[in-house]
Amino acid sequence: MKRIAIASDSFKGTLSSLEICELFKSELKDRKDIECLYFPIADGGEGSLDAVASAIKGRFVGIHVLSLDNRKIFTHFYMDENKNAYIEVASCCALNQNIFHKNPGDLHTFGLGMQINKAIKLGAKTIYMFLGGSGTNDGGGGLFAALGTKFYDEHDELCVPTGNSLDKIVAIDNSKTLKRLKGVKIIGLCDVKNTYIGPNGASRIYGPQKGASKDDVIRLDENLRLFSEMIKRDVGVEFADIPGSGAAGGIGGGLIAFGNAKLERGAPKILDLLDFKNKIKDVDYVTTGEGKLDSQTFEGKTVSAVLDAAKAANKKVILVVGVNEISKEECELKCGKGIKIYETNPEHLDFESVKKHSKEMYIKAIKKLIEEL
Repeated sequence: MKRIAIASDSFKGTLSSLEICELFKSELKDRKDIECLYFPIADGGEGSLDAVASAIKGRFVGIHVLSLDNRKIFTHFYMDENKNAYIEVASCCALNQNIFHKNPGDLHTFGLGMQINKAIKLGAKTIYMFLGGSGTNDGGGGLFAALGTKFYDEHDELCVPTGNSLDKIVAIDNSKTLKRLKGVKIIGLCDVKNTYIGPNGASRIYGPQKGASKDDVIRLDENLRLFSEMIKRDVGVEFADIPGSGAAGGIGGGLIAFGNAKLERGAPKILDLLDFKNKIKDVDYVTTGEGKLDSQTFEGKTVSAVLDAAKAANKKVILVVGVNEISKEECELKCGKGIKIYETNPEHLDFESVKKHSKEMYIKAIKKLIEEL
């Protein structure tokens, strides 16, 4: 009996981590000589909720919230049996939910605060926020407006901040939010190191991906700078240079500033939540992979976290990737001698050519892997 742990990252734009697990299950359902453990994994972005729900007992909680462009939508978060809550930024603030194609500076994160409020009412004492896939750039202001933080404009009226309105805020009162969050720990999970502002900040790095023009990016970055200075003055927290504070349009920084949150690397923490290291003690192989294997794979990405865990447990590694752009020698330096690498797209066809056939191509790689075990 061979035992294999399946812990692949998603193949962006084609297969989710959960779908990859299902493909392995389907191909191995009649094999009595192979036993698999399945771990849908993620790095704090989309898919993180499914990864947690697949391995931790609990329930999804449905809730009506405001979307990033101010529509009423229905979404959900997850609560485990120990009253830990898990919330995805992408659940109501994803770029693809901006159906009116508004400037990211006009969008907000209020719906995330509504989810946190609901989780607290249900007794949550620890809230994990998955900071990936956002289409917003409000620095977390909208989220905390929903939690009770008061943002006053020049007319002494309360407002819900957006990236374009942060420069209109003249005073902040965070006392109600701190009271609401008393006894509640918030942990932001992400795998980016971007700061709140500056050349490596939320606006300049991710703003263009969300539809911001060059002029928009300059304004959004300046507004976050002004906002961070006001937070320092009125809330007493300096955070703009902390790695990860720029995650999800600055939500990472907002969590630190208004919620006394801690930021952690997403993939390793999710593996910890799944008890991955303990569960792979008795397996023979760990299989992981992503759409493209290159030098960046080993720089703290999801696959890197799986490889670190496998190496610590002294397990043989099998990589199933879309395309491989590094030598076997380089890979062996990172993963150990004798590592096996399977490409689902060995001819390195362009994305549009493989998109419709991604499942069939992955299944072909699985069949080859099984034959060579």
